[in-house]
Amino acid sequence: MQPELRKATIRRPAAEARIEGLEDDSRELYLALQELLRVYQFRERDRACYGDISVNECYALETIDRLGPRTVVELASALNLHKSNACRMAQGLEEKGLLERRRHPSHPGMLQLDLTREGRRVHLRIRDTILASQRALLAAYGRPVRKGMCRLLRELAGDAARRQSCKT
Repeated sequence: MQPELRKATIRRPAAEARIEGLEDDSRELYLALQELLRVYQFRERDRACYGDISVNECYALETIDRLGPRTVVELASALNLHKSNACRMAQGLEEKGLLERRRHPSHPGMLQLDLTREGRRVHLRIRDTILASQRALLAAYGRPVRKGMCRLLRELAGDAARRQSCKT
């Protein structure tokens, strides 16, 4: 049973007010995304694949693996964290032997964070576990539906990011 979302009295642009079902669909999307994010973000949290690595630390490993070495400021920006939080997280990952600080190749006075060999191994194990879980989840759907889900989620994420950047 889906929880109910109270109807809020919010002033909306006239164009939105004319779209049939938009209010109800917005509430449904909100509830569906909240549930998906809650389940997804804390997926397999208690499983051994994370060990003593937090969800945010997993995101940091993924970001550095995907984008390459980053400064603390760049990592903070990519993860939407305050610089001090990113710095503490990087320090924790460094203490766990998963990250190392190196001199920036273009700016010798700056340091970059990069994965250690152990950091890459741990990240690969985490990613492989998550991908196996994704395969099991997606197996119930045909290829067109899977492709459509991925396309829609990317579009929603991109649109949300664009709207977020316009407000800041």
